Amino acid sequence: MMFNELIYLVLLSINFDLNDIKSILISVVSSVCFAIIVYISHGYWKNRRDKRKEQIQHNEYSETKKNIEDLERNSLLSVMSEVDNLYNHGFFADAIKKSNEILSNPTLKKYKNLFINVKIKKANSLLRHDSLDDNEKNILVALDIYFEILKDETIINDSDYTAIINENIGICYGKLSFIRMPEYNLEQSITYFQLSLDYFMKTDIKVMKNELKRHLATSYSYLSEIKNKENNLRSALKFISEVVADSEKNDDYYLKTTSLASILLELSNFENTENNITLAIEYYEDALRNVSIEKEPFFYASLQGDLARAYTGLAKICDEKFNISKAIEYTEEALKIFTLHDSPQDYATACNNLGLLYLQTLKIDNSYNETIFSKGINLIHESLKLYSVNKYPKEYAMTMYTLGQAYKFIMSLNKTDENYKLARSYYENAMKIFTPNSYPELYKSCIEDIKLLEEMKSS
Repeated sequence: MMFNELIYLVLLSINFDLNDIKSILISVVSSVCFAIIVYISHGYWKNRRDKRKEQIQHNEYSETKKNIEDLERNSLLSVMSEVDNLYNHGFFADAIKKSNEILSNPTLKKYKNLFINVKIKKANSLLRHDSLDDNEKNILVALDIYFEILKDETIINDSDYTAIINENIGICYGKLSFIRMPEYNLEQSITYFQLSLDYFMKTDIKVMKNELKRHLATSYSYLSEIKNKENNLRSALKFISEVVADSEKNDDYYLKTTSLASILLELSNFENTENNITLAIEYYEDALRNVSIEKEPFFYASLQGDLARAYTGLAKICDEKFNISKAIEYTEEALKIFTLHDSPQDYATACNNLGLLYLQTLKIDNSYNETIFSKGINLIHESLKLYSVNKYPKEYAMTMYTLGQAYKFIMSLNKTDENYKLARSYYENAMKIFTPNSYPELYKSCIEDIKLLEEMKSS
């Protein structure tokens, strides 16, 4: 007998009506379905409650994390503000120290823009911190930082930032040129200044255009002392002329015009000699009339020295005695302000120049005066109190060359073996620094002067 039939007989035996059976089955099914629905609903709402709880906990964690990050960021920004304040007031050593403190904080790396800004501020402080002992090291560290930052995608995509960093790299190389490898470093400075200028020329940021042109004028002017003098001076003149033409008479206007005058003065050795010198004198005298000795004593004294150089140059063309006397007058005025303690380099330069001017008066009078000669030589030697061969090799060599010139000149008035030997020894000392590779034009001048010295001795 089939199972279904058996069930059917059993149900018949207990006298259940078929409709009753259907009702029971419907009731059972309904109960089961309800139970299932209740179970599913309970699970659903429980799941929602659990997820809601997790969301609340996550939000609380995120809020806590955000609060912590805000506190960290605000704390870092506060210290950054200290660095900015120290930097803006010229306390570069303190700014470097404070930057190092921030950079040692491991949380800083979480905030990329802040991290980059601190690194740049440190590099800028190193660049502008003049330390006699660590100057070269500071510049090299600054360069490493700038080059590292230039590799960052954030900076690569920010043309303004890249151009400003290129300018700072140019300044680094410009400063390095005073310490070592002058030709290479000046050429590098020109490359990076030009890169920065190329970008800013596409903008309307006038102040950056003029600032970079001034940098380029300065670098070309210094490079002219090493090679291609005339061409590099022309490049310098081009840039500084554009700056002056685009400038108003504000606080640094006369710094620009005196830079232009100095380049004109140097270029007078090649072209428009008298006109260039006369124009330079006009710029210098205009500046002197508008600069206060009380407010800007060192700039005032510098102008005195510049005018002395200009009149010295003019003396080679006309009215020699008058122009040399004017040069002596201006140099003596400069030395009333310049001292070995307060402005050692300007003092040393003025002493050198005044010494030569006194010797020049002997040449004009074509007579040997022991008192004036000694005064001139002593003034030139005075500059060696600053210019040691180790710290200032170029200036030391230039002073040696100047002394060689002095004794060569005296040889024309008082030809003695002692004057010949002294002149030659000073030229040879200068040539230890002025080598064919480092300063080819100055080396060439030494060689030519030694030849003249030999001719004077044998004549």
